Amino acid sequence: MFRKTNNIVPLKTNHKKKVQTAAVADEFYKPLYKNCNLLRIVLHRSIKNKIQLNKWYRMDLKLVTEMGLLMDQHLYPIHLKCELLINNKFALPSFIQTRPITEDAWDPEAARSEGFHPHKPIGGLEYRIITSVPIQRQQPFYISLIKKDSSSHSNSSTIHILPLTVGPLFIIDDNDGSLKEDRNYPRLNALEGQQYRALESCLSKSTYFLLKEQWNDGTPGKIWDSAIVMTKFLIKLIADDPNHLSNKRILDLSAGTGYIGLSIAQYYQTQQPHISSAPQIILTDLPEALELISRNQDLNYIKPSKNLEIVPLSWGNRVDAGNITREGRLDMIIASDLLYNVVHFSSLISTFRDLCDESTVMYLCYKQRGLSGKEEDMFFSLCRKYFNISQLNYMEKLELKHYEYTTAVRIYKLQLYSQVPHWEKLLLKLSGK
Repeated sequence: MFRKTNNIVPLKTNHKKKVQTAAVADEFYKPLYKNCNLLRIVLHRSIKNKIQLNKWYRMDLKLVTEMGLLMDQHLYPIHLKCELLINNKFALPSFIQTRPITEDAWDPEAARSEGFHPHKPIGGLEYRIITSVPIQRQQPFYISLIKKDSSSHSNSSTIHILPLTVGPLFIIDDNDGSLKEDRNYPRLNALEGQQYRALESCLSKSTYFLLKEQWNDGTPGKIWDSAIVMTKFLIKLIADDPNHLSNKRILDLSAGTGYIGLSIAQYYQTQQPHISSAPQIILTDLPEALELISRNQDLNYIKPSKNLEIVPLSWGNRVDAGNITREGRLDMIIASDLLYNVVHFSSLISTFRDLCDESTVMYLCYKQRGLSGKEEDMFFSLCRKYFNISQLNYMEKLELKHYEYTTAVRIYKLQLYSQVPHWEKLLLKLSGK
């Protein structure tokens, strides 16, 4: 016979605890979805990097916010298309074909999708490359997944998605059907090593800036919204006036993937190769993050130069800051998406002060996410003790209004106060300004 046990009360208690835990989790994650207007496609599973012509391959994907949180709020299907990226340029779309994923009992969310079903963050598609593609054996290429414009669901067109680029891929022959390993091809089975972004380039409309991402590296390993806006802002400035940054010494603080600083360097190397007054670009980040910047430099054929440096700098480390300012004063500092943790406010502002003098112009590019309004006010209040702060309000003039609204990014201009007498410093401290 079964023994009667008194399980009922504990089960109710556990259920109550689960509800409370879920409520706490919801309270924590909800602010992280704030302003998540520019979504990301990322790989759900790694892909094969050696493929045969005219053979179908499957690509499993996830739809996430820039923070990496799954996004399931879309009301309509999101359809994707594929384009080949060869030497940082897109090939004709006729070289690659796509179709929905076939039925899959183990992954029903992705079955029959050619992108993402409504309210489903897991999706994918199948693709094949046809025989006439102009790719040589051992030549690397990439595939970009881009959202199709949907005429049937007008509301789906309001969803903004940053395309995913995967690779590098290689065409192989398999006459004997064995697919033997070839040491001429790199082994890229890890999902992290296959994710890139093909973003707008200053070179031409047909050329793209290829950025490798490493999401497992945390903050430095991905492209953030502010970097996209800030790059657009600066390239627009120098395109209108190539002398705007002439002879300037520019620091990209905590550069992450390096998109901003490398884009400026690429512009002057390619668009203004003979200019003798090219700016000096310094990209900084934690020591362990510098390899990714160098990798992205190589991916975009940006040559080593005396005008381009990649050096370590940790917030609050006066030695790191001194190594940079010792070589000369900085004319401009780019600080993009650095406000995300109250704990770092003090060391970050300390680094600002160590790097700046009264003539240094700093552009602080910020997007509100997890910080509360009170925490934001705390940061800017601390900054105002040392810096004059103004928000740029001429985005429309620079044709950046679309980017600003899409990503909810704000750009601030900071400049260190001139030296003030000791008694004025005391008044500032007492007034909390």
